[in-house]
Amino acid sequence: KKLSTADIPPIVARGIVLDIVAYLREQDPTKLMTVEGHEMLRGGVAVNRKEIIGALAKQNIALAGGDVVLLHTGYRALADIDQAAYKKSLPGLGHDGALFLAEHNPVAVGADTFATEVLPGEVEGLFLPAHSELITKRGIYILENMVTHELVADEAWEFMFVLGQARLEGAVQMIINPVAIR
Repeated sequence: KKLSTADIPPIVARGIVLDIVAYLREQDPTKLMTVEGHEMLRGGVAVNRKEIIGALAKQNIALAGGDVVLLHTGYRALADIDQAAYKKSLPGLGHDGALFLAEHNPVAVGADTFATEVLPGEVEGLFLPAHSELITKRGIYILENMVTHELVADEAWEFMFVLGQARLEGAVQMIINPVAIR
């Protein structure tokens, strides 16, 4: 019951969504695939410093302390199309990307995948290194299975992020329903 999600305060912050799909479409389309009309990063593609800086520049936004940073990989669409393929490997935040984001002191980092970070991991022998870096070492929350495609479709790169989580004592994870106010 110590350090449960019941102790996490509500989050009201500037949210940003980084369209990693659009960035890679221009920079390295070999890292993309299309499934039933949905463009997405391939499983196992890591989003690191280079991709984050590139997406920020393309979208003309900057990171600031206290942000909620969401990565749009497009991969969430695969969950509704092919569950087996969705669970095999994931694109997501790489270790270098986690270190880069942590330098900017966000309150939370998330993505449209069930782990937020790339699976399998980039460093053999390290299990979920972005989780360890963000949560354990820095106290930065991780948000998984975020719905990002609507924000990207509207080009709502910046928005007010609002999250009031359930107060279930003893929980270490929580189903959430955040709101983006544009």
